[in-house]
Amino acid sequence: KGQDVEVATPVITGETPFIGSTTVTIECETEAATIYYTIDGTEPTNQSTEYTAPFQLAENTTVKAIAYDGTNWSDVASKEITATTVLSTMDEIFEAAGATASTQYIAFNDWIVTGVSSNGKNVFVTDGTKGFVINDGSGAMGFKANDVLSGTVQVNLQKYKGYAQVTGLKASTTGLTVDEGGVPTLNVLDA
Repeated sequence: KGQDVEVATPVITGETPFIGSTTVTIECETEAATIYYTIDGTEPTNQSTEYTAPFQLAENTTVKAIAYDGTNWSDVASKEITATTVLSTMDEIFEAAGATASTQYIAFNDWIVTGVSSNGKNVFVTDGTKGFVINDGSGAMGFKANDVLSGTVQVNLQKYKGYAQVTGLKASTTGLTVDEGGVPTLNVLDA
């Protein structure tokens, strides 16, 4: 800390957790202050990178920042910015499915609804090689057989009777695109 003037601690903002990348901004209430930051875990000084504009991050990073006003400086601000793992294959989904439900992000890659139970509470989805069940106690998910699902969404995932099961997903879920009329592509194994 400096001796004469109090310098406000910088404020670091950036979506966390994030998918893909996030924009990080750093601001300081002390108008004349110059902000310096690090993204390698080290403590920032006035020899670190000067903050001049928002920047992008695409992986787990600790951002640290300090503000200087002449010979005076602020406390160090620190923020963990965390990338979210997106499950994009059936193998990844099955690996991540545990005995208890966990929040996961799944990237649906033109996967097809191959069937809907008569009560509408179970929907079967495949990528042509493997599949999983979407379950909803209300039976009002809004999916139909042959719907093509794409987009990245947050769901609850768990293993149920040896299968991967997704809950918390409806056709109207933000981030999910549902196109009608897909044709399943199934891999047939020779006997």
